[in-house]
Amino acid sequence: MAHRIEIYSKNNNGEAVDVIDVIYVCSDWCHRSYCEDIDLLYEGWNGAHSVPVDSGITKCANCSSVIVG
Repeated sequence: MAHRIEIYSKNNNGEAVDVIDVIYVCSDWCHRSYCEDIDLLYEGWNGAHSVPVDSGITKCANCSSVIVG
């Protein structure tokens, strides 16, 4: 199953307030690589930013593979 990664902006207290970007990744390897490329903390496949993708067709943000959910 692919995962939807939500990236949030933070307020002055470091709390997440608004979704500023949403990307999809096809595998844990692509998730890890994507995080390294954009200097985002990798929190594991089931990390705090991950939400399972249940429907739709999109492309992996890292390798551009088509993801069918």
